[in-house]
Amino acid sequence: MTEPTIRTGTPNDFTRMVAHFDLVFGEAPNDEGLDNFKQWLEFDRVILAEDAGELVGTAGANSYRVTVPGGDTVAAAGLTIVAVRPTHRRSGLLRRMMRRHLEDVRDRGEAASMLYASESSIYGRFGYGSAAPSGEISLQRSHGAFRRDIPAARGTYRLLDLAAADAIMRQIHPLATAGVPGALVLREPDWVRRMVDYPSRREGHTPWRVLIYDRDGEPRGYARYRQKDGWGDGGPEGTVAVRDVQALDGEAFVALWRFLLDIDLSMTIAATHRPVPDPLRLLLADPRRLVEKSSDGLWVRPLDVPALLAARRYRVPGSVVIEVSDEFFEAGGRYQLEGGPDGATCEPTAAAAEISLGVEQLGAVYLGGQALDDLAWVGLIQGDAAAIRRANDMFSWPITPHNTLHF
Repeated sequence: MTEPTIRTGTPNDFTRMVAHFDLVFGEAPNDEGLDNFKQWLEFDRVILAEDAGELVGTAGANSYRVTVPGGDTVAAAGLTIVAVRPTHRRSGLLRRMMRRHLEDVRDRGEAASMLYASESSIYGRFGYGSAAPSGEISLQRSHGAFRRDIPAARGTYRLLDLAAADAIMRQIHPLATAGVPGALVLREPDWVRRMVDYPSRREGHTPWRVLIYDRDGEPRGYARYRQKDGWGDGGPEGTVAVRDVQALDGEAFVALWRFLLDIDLSMTIAATHRPVPDPLRLLLADPRRLVEKSSDGLWVRPLDVPALLAARRYRVPGSVVIEVSDEFFEAGGRYQLEGGPDGATCEPTAAAAEISLGVEQLGAVYLGGQALDDLAWVGLIQGDAAAIRRANDMFSWPITPHNTLHF
């Protein structure tokens, strides 16, 4: 086998890319949504590997801004469409494409790369750490009663189709996700993809329905969901599948879930892309009945460590010298971090390191959801015990990291 050549893709490569992707992921060819998918990709960031004229590897990235603790955003690449042809696995091709991608991220001045992993065992060796877990929940409608001390909704509801709800969703989403670590600022192509509903992907469910909650004449939240009918010997056994719930305050969050958990003819309510842990548990009279499953979610790979650490805020004021190791790429170094709730600085230093960690671990703790103490306890972070506790208190954040855009 010859060594594949690697080049930047063009829109003319799209048909071959789709066929390659279907082969690697075991998907049946489906033309539905391909024009939309083509517009979603940034082709100047697509990486193709070819061997004797055959496409054997793909990777790509879209340009995002990701919210960091404190509410600011930083430029980051969203790595996507990574696929190596089965004939070329274990050949070093993925390492070559990943290095090409990280060089592109560095050259564009982006502080980090991010991804959603098809398999969680792949990307740690390239410096990615799981930073914002993603959850799935399910609940039987019969166990959906709220605590008696949860206040009743004061507003009203509307049900719209996707097209009619477009403007309201665009209004609410950035406000609801502002300040949530890990939340991405949606590009226009992301909104276009979010606002389509392909029949082949409904799996027997209805088209998307959008529930709008209004209070005092203004929209305060929305929920996007589908229904699937079902009937058993005892009556209706329908399913409500929820994909996105965005609320501007707790009262709207409560109101939206009151509606979703009490839809007629339904037995099971299930939701995906949920924060971990899910705040719905706080509302239930019988929270044990809520079935929660979590996955690794959004992974973060630091590239510009000083810029990344200076961009976020820290829960308590503090100072720590951090040594970051990077076995795959040149993003390591020793840095003096000074930070607090009002801002931070991070500069290279020759001072002795107080704590040492890999770039993967830095990515995992960056958004504030993964405790440094836990990683240190199992030996993934080393250093002075007092410095680790100090850094743990600094990096922790009161808002759960979460992202609803899978890319």
